[in-house]
Amino acid sequence: MKVQSNSPIKWGIRAGAIIGGLIFLSFGILPGFSFGGYAAIMILKKLFGGPLEPTLFTRMVVASGIASGILSAFAACISAGAILGASAGWCLYRTQIGVLAGKESNEDKGIKEFEPV
Repeated sequence: MKVQSNSPIKWGIRAGAIIGGLIFLSFGILPGFSFGGYAAIMILKKLFGGPLEPTLFTRMVVASGIASGILSAFAACISAGAILGASAGWCLYRTQIGVLAGKESNEDKGIKEFEPV
């Protein structure tokens, strides 16, 4: 199936990605920040086998963990929004095809739609 540039599927992908980005801005930054930092601290704890001292290396690893947590939350929100938008666009696209096919088949058969008197 070739998708045209103005099809509802592409518009659904774009709209879903934008909505996913807005959801990330409102609900995704803080959990990404928290879980990324926590994961980095837990990994460092396992590597060094005990409590951590606040050295420059530890702070850099925690900062990179926070950045990776935020980026992964961003990717998850954008991807989920785009997938949901594409599925909504696909449903709309299939509905339009069905409506158009139904009208064409009725015209071919000479069936007129009911008009109230």
